[in-house]
Amino acid sequence: MRKPNDSPAKERRKEPRYAADLPVSFAVHEIHGIRDGFLGDLSRRGARVKSSIRVELGREAAFFIHAPHDPTPIIIDMARVRWMTPHEFGLEFVIVTRAQEKERLNRLILSLARSSVVEKR
Repeated sequence: MRKPNDSPAKERRKEPRYAADLPVSFAVHEIHGIRDGFLGDLSRRGARVKSSIRVELGREAAFFIHAPHDPTPIIIDMARVRWMTPHEFGLEFVIVTRAQEKERLNRLILSLARSSVVEKR
């Protein structure tokens, strides 16, 4: 049964999402500069980002996850904003070009899997 504040997007999720509190940065296409935020949760297909920066629905961005004990961020070449609230937005990972970045993302998710599952994606 759906709770009143559950979104249809939550019901469509196919991958588990894991709680995360890691710094991220992102560069929104057609807007200059790098912006900062924090991960709220993460899956292989996307992330929830907490940020004071408002990002419009449908915008695309390069996304950088600053994993613990790793001096180089994990690069998501293109992510698309799928939902937004005043202080959070949801990203769908559209393009991760390099196999090395996919593997680093998978390793991070496996380490987060040791903590509790937030929701099904």
